[in-house]
Amino acid sequence: RYGSNGPGPSFVVEAYRQAARMAAQRSKALVVYLHCALHQDADAFCRGVLADAGVARFLARHAVVWGADVSTTEGHVLMDALKVARLPFLAVLVCRGPPPGGTAASSAVSSTHAEEVVDRVQGALEPAAVLA
Repeated sequence: RYGSNGPGPSFVVEAYRQAARMAAQRSKALVVYLHCALHQDADAFCRGVLADAGVARFLARHAVVWGADVSTTEGHVLMDALKVARLPFLAVLVCRGPPPGGTAASSAVSSTHAEEVVDRVQGALEPAAVLA
C-alpha cells in the first residue's frame, strides 16, 4: 500500500485495547488510523502521508500506531466512538491506563474515560498537516 515512498509506520497488530494499554505503559500517544480499502483517497493517503519519511519517523519516536479497516467490527465500533466524518482518519489519543473494571468481554473499545482525544485529522491530507 505504501508504494516506493517507504515502509510507513509500524502498526501494532494486537486489538485496540492492547494497543491503548501499550501506549500508556510506554508513555506514548496512541495514533489510531481508520481506513476503508475501497475509499478513493486510501492509496494516496498511505503512499503520500503514512509513507512519508518524516511522518514515519515522528510516529516511531512518539506514538504507538494502531489501525483498522472500518469494514471490521473493531474498526466500525471505533469509527462510531470517535465520530468519524471522513476517511482516511487519524486520531491522536493520550492513554491513561486501563479503565477501571474494564474486561475484554465488556467492549472492544472503551469509552473515552481511559483515552483522551487530543487531535484528529480527516480526509486527504499532506504530510505537513499530520505533523502540525
